[in-house]
Amino acid sequence: NADDFPSVSVGQREAYAPIKSLGCYFEYSVLDLRRSELAGTVLDAKLATAARQTIESKIDKLATNGDERVGIKGLCNQDIMSHNLGKWFDEKGKALKQPEQMLADISQLISIIAEDTNNVLLPDTLLLPVKHFAYLAQTPFSTTGQVTILNYLLSNNPYIKNVDSWVHLKDKCVIYPRTPQALEMYLPLEFEMLEPQAVGMNIRIHCHARFGGVQVYTPKACAYGVGL
Repeated sequence: NADDFPSVSVGQREAYAPIKSLGCYFEYSVLDLRRSELAGTVLDAKLATAARQTIESKIDKLATNGDERVGIKGLCNQDIMSHNLGKWFDEKGKALKQPEQMLADISQLISIIAEDTNNVLLPDTLLLPVKHFAYLAQTPFSTTGQVTILNYLLSNNPYIKNVDSWVHLKDKCVIYPRTPQALEMYLPLEFEMLEPQAVGMNIRIHCHARFGGVQVYTPKACAYGVGL
């Protein structure tokens, strides 16, 4: 009976992405151009680099919490289940949990996702606040060895393959499978520099990119660990 066939949708949904245009510009004066031509040198690329960094910084912020005004969501404000894990550190930065307890928190999130997706989409990526990542990367798992908690996690957990820090995370972590079947960041137009335009005594170069936010297609495959 076809009605008895198992579903592979695991809670997938369609997503429609509003697009936000991002832009800035830089310019050189006519004197800059003449000076460069007479000296036989290229124009200073610092302005172009700064323009790229400006737009990439805007994208990074939008990828975090999106922009409600245009209906864009980021990675940190999705309709994803949040699970309270309890603080890892006190206000002075002292660890409140043993390494085994920290890893148990991560395993708890993995188990929840595995159960919710029927083991179809298992998380392989963990994003942590900078402080939490640094602690895992620098602290030995046991007092008798040199293997850090992070190395122990990557060596012994069969699911997690990527662990990184994200400056925009403060007291929560994000865990998800790194596959477009679960989620993706929509960037329909990457950074570009348009044709130079004469504006008075200057030559202006506009820079542009388009961003569509973070699209989560399978919310059950992702989870927030909060209260860290």
